[in-house]
Amino acid sequence: MQLAVEARDGSAVCYVPYDSLQKVLGQGYVTIGGKDYTLQPEREAGVTIVSEEMNAYIRVKGNLQVGDMTVQVPVDADLSNGIYAATVVTESLQPASLLLQ
Repeated sequence: MQLAVEARDGSAVCYVPYDSLQKVLGQGYVTIGGKDYTLQPEREAGVTIVSEEMNAYIRVKGNLQVGDMTVQVPVDADLSNGIYAATVVTESLQPASLLLQ
């Protein structure tokens, strides 16, 4: 799953679609540029409804549509200011299950 991470002034937040929140938090981290960064759901998170006024890079990199509800989950990352494409694996297939399909 692709997500958007916004880094600003020494902090970073990941925009997680509300309906995927438990799966993403269950993974516990996001990957940006091949490096894993820990999600920090215990820190205060905000809720955002995606609007046309939202930064277009966040919408594109997070694969978000106007009207989607997202939770801004803090990320333990020391990134330069900017918007990053992050990935998280929320489902995996076991090799045996591929043979049985």
